[in-house]
Amino acid sequence: MKAWKHSGKQQWLVPTVRWILGLACLALILSGCATPVGVRHVDIQTAYRIHTESALSAEQPSEPSKMVLRRLGLLDRFNMEPAIVLAELHRGLNLKGDDDRLFALAELSFLHADRTDNRAYFLASAVYAWALLFPDDATGTHLQPSDPRFRLAYDLYNQAVAKGLAPPPTARAWARTRCG
Repeated sequence: MKAWKHSGKQQWLVPTVRWILGLACLALILSGCATPVGVRHVDIQTAYRIHTESALSAEQPSEPSKMVLRRLGLLDRFNMEPAIVLAELHRGLNLKGDDDRLFALAELSFLHADRTDNRAYFLASAVYAWALLFPDDATGTHLQPSDPRFRLAYDLYNQAVAKGLAPPPTARAWARTRCG
């Protein structure tokens, strides 16, 4: 009789354990299929503002520059060590067809120059923007006019040249006191 009760418990436990293990496996499989990326709906003005943020308008990198930094694992480091990250980006620059990195270098150099008031980085930004907009030969990549980076590259170039060639703030203050 004891043998019958023992086998009855065993018969009752086996399907329950299988059922629990099956549900656990199903839960693991379904959670593995869930995407770690989510979507958040925003109004059109917010979407436009996010899409057009740049070193010129929001004092932070644009989305294309952030994508380059993310792809290379440098996004967090840029805020802590911008000069080192810029040097790494420059070292990895291909001579042809690397418009993503070239644009990021132009914008991030401008942003670093703006934060540090270092005119050398403004001029570097202008050089990168020029190289992006006017490749030296026919094999270079030309940005399409419909590319949002196209207009921003022109604006980065113009602003970088203006700020890079402007006299330092101390010289402007000296000129105002002498002339006025």
